[in-house]
Amino acid sequence: MGTTTTTTTTTKKTLGTLLVRGATCGVLVYLGAVGHRWFSESSYVSEPNFGKWKTCSGYTKKEFVGVAMMSFGWPFAWAMGVSFSIGVSKVDVSEAGKAVVFAGLVALCVAAAVRSFADGRDVLRCGVVACYKVNGTHAKPAYKVVVGMIAFFASVAATVLELRLLAGCAGRVLFYRDERSSRDAPLARPLLRCRDDEEEGSSNSSSVVAAAEVVDKRKNTPRRVLAGSFGLIATLVCLLFLSATLPNSFTEFNSAGIKSWAATHRQTGDMPEGEGKDRALLRTLYLRVNNELVLKFFPDVCIFYGFLAALALLGTAARLFPEFGRALNYRFPIPGPFEIKLTFPPATAASSRAFCLAVGRPRRGDVKALPSREMTIFSVGGGVSSLGATVVLELWAVMMALEARYWFIDHRYDHSNGQTNAEIRARGFGQLANACLGLLLLPVSKHSALTQVFGIAWEQALWAHVWLGYATLVLFVAHAVSWWTVYHQQHIFPNDVLEVPGYFPLNGFPKSRGRCSDNWTIPLATIAVFVALFAMGVLAHFQVRRARFEVFYYAHHWFLAIYAAALWHAASCWYFVLGGLTHYVFDHAFRTRNAAARWRVASCEPGPANTTHLELSSGEGAVFPYEAGQYAFLCIHEISPLQWHPFTLSAAPSDARRLDRLAFDVKAVGNFTKTLRELASTDLTVAVDGPHGAPPDLSRHDAILLVAGGIGITPVHSIFRELRIRGCSSAVTLVWILRTVEPLALFQTSFVRLPPNFTVRLFVTADDPPALSNAAATTTITLETGRRPDVGDLVDAFAQDSKTHLRAAPAVFVCGPKSMVSAASDAAISNNLHFHAEIFEF
Repeated sequence: MGTTTTTTTTTKKTLGTLLVRGATCGVLVYLGAVGHRWFSESSYVSEPNFGKWKTCSGYTKKEFVGVAMMSFGWPFAWAMGVSFSIGVSKVDVSEAGKAVVFAGLVALCVAAAVRSFADGRDVLRCGVVACYKVNGTHAKPAYKVVVGMIAFFASVAATVLELRLLAGCAGRVLFYRDERSSRDAPLARPLLRCRDDEEEGSSNSSSVVAAAEVVDKRKNTPRRVLAGSFGLIATLVCLLFLSATLPNSFTEFNSAGIKSWAATHRQTGDMPEGEGKDRALLRTLYLRVNNELVLKFFPDVCIFYGFLAALALLGTAARLFPEFGRALNYRFPIPGPFEIKLTFPPATAASSRAFCLAVGRPRRGDVKALPSREMTIFSVGGGVSSLGATVVLELWAVMMALEARYWFIDHRYDHSNGQTNAEIRARGFGQLANACLGLLLLPVSKHSALTQVFGIAWEQALWAHVWLGYATLVLFVAHAVSWWTVYHQQHIFPNDVLEVPGYFPLNGFPKSRGRCSDNWTIPLATIAVFVALFAMGVLAHFQVRRARFEVFYYAHHWFLAIYAAALWHAASCWYFVLGGLTHYVFDHAFRTRNAAARWRVASCEPGPANTTHLELSSGEGAVFPYEAGQYAFLCIHEISPLQWHPFTLSAAPSDARRLDRLAFDVKAVGNFTKTLRELASTDLTVAVDGPHGAPPDLSRHDAILLVAGGIGITPVHSIFRELRIRGCSSAVTLVWILRTVEPLALFQTSFVRLPPNFTVRLFVTADDPPALSNAAATTTITLETGRRPDVGDLVDAFAQDSKTHLRAAPAVFVCGPKSMVSAASDAAISNNLHFHAEIFEF
């Protein structure tokens, strides 16, 4: 009765959350539609004759608010609608009811696509790229065409998503019975509680291992690597062709504008570098196809896509030639770290309590005054880098230097030579920011084409996203400050910083003429950047992200507004960001498909050492092919339907394939994981996205050292257990450092009856005596208590032992706290060992 009551309460709460989310999506769509109507009625859009404008700027403040509502509201509405659909697919109601909801959503999406096609028909009817063939000069206003075209593609994508979810519901209704997660059903053997003799004596264990080996052999074949690289380069060529065919600004994005742009050629004197400029090193390449189409390959765009193609070729070579790949993986220490810290004076009890609330630390009893504290606000250097990362950074630096050369020296802005140095700097910084925006989403995509080509994990590329993000913000600031210098020179600063409409551009008219600027994108971009500096700069700081992940996560969605404002505001911006945005959309489409898959919670129970043991089953015998050491993102609908958190798959892949179970051991350290432990006795709705991660191939190493600190044992156990099942002949040593003996109960059964080449060393830093079963008390397991070992000394000893026994290519795998990883890394580099580390936080 208690479980039923809890389940009913949870379902009602989930339905309430879904209603709020659906209502929010509807409100955002409505507000965006209202704003779009307001701005469409402005003189700027509806009246092509400037002399008949109602105001000298072409729009009023109300109409500007309208375009801001549309530009910011619709992207968030689309994201909220996708989240609502995924939530509906996971709610605990009948499949027939879900099918009705999805059918209604399909009808709404189709209606939106039809309506938006009417606005974008001017270019959609000719396939966009073929509009240069259209006869006649009459065309719809470019603003309406662009909004209609984007809304059409977004509506089509939403329709496909809803149809996919509708088909899933219909299939479950027609072809098989709905399976629910239930605590009343008796469980089969828990995945990590079985004995070795039972597991290895099963009839199908050898076939499972054989199948796993076949999967591993097929994964990185040269044919697949070449196919992936060819697909990526072909995509880059298509994007380059689009940029050579279509206008760089939305103001010309209608049939007449595209036709005029396509016919522009060198003989018209319209070269962006001008004529007779001896210092123009980088110049546009004009390629005449016919009298109606002249392809224009701009230097900045060619440099950008050339950089991406170079990355693809570099990654392909690393995958095809193992020696070259190992050379790129060569690691070396980085000097540092060089830090900037803030020191806070001693705090009173009241301010201490406020500080505890701000950083997310729970208060226990009375909070006393805090001593002076230091907080690192900036840190660079330190740690370890690889030769491959250095090569990528150098390629990026060369790309940015060439882009700067073109935009600061070679390019002729507005086909005149009257710009001041401040204006040239302002426009140049803006174009450099476009290039960074084009790269920003590539590392953060979970199914990134570049990470696939390089054969690295998603989290191993996050450093690029972080540094690109802060570089973009710095360029935004430099762009704005340079323009404010221009405003000061024209005596309109600070009036034009947040004025709607503004004075700039004056276009040769005196300031006394009034606020007659028709460039409504300037205040739109200014608002977006001001918010981004706080939402994506301050709230993305490492310490804020660790203490208040939810705040960081939701604030980071402001990137939708940044891209919307940039696409309106910056000329040539879409040339750079189209590929990244499209890649991001496809990545989320894959993740949406995974989120809609059905996983049954086979077991969810509190474990030792403040952990939660979670086991999932597909319920349909579907294979989840992962490798030892990989992880998956989990979305638990009862906690938050919008959040995906990474957790390591703690069971060996061979065990998971044989029992159709995925196992996770989660330590309760944050809000999400603590809530999961509290809900362990209730029915849960779980979605899985993965697997992710690129653990090393340890099969070619004669000596393997696995080092784990605390809950870092999860990937280490998966690797250790898989090597044991496959009968690895290498010398394998596992070192696990713990504070107490409680976590030993998680995987103690995996340490029994080990062969002679497998050794386990357990270090318990507390003084309480460890309690192991008699079966585990073998000569292959050693125990030490009361001290914390020096990980660097352990690695040094491992390297010396490998030399003594002539073991080739010794490898070290570490997962644990940052200090442990750093010590192991330094020792591995000094001993020239193959090294791989997993991290706790991203």
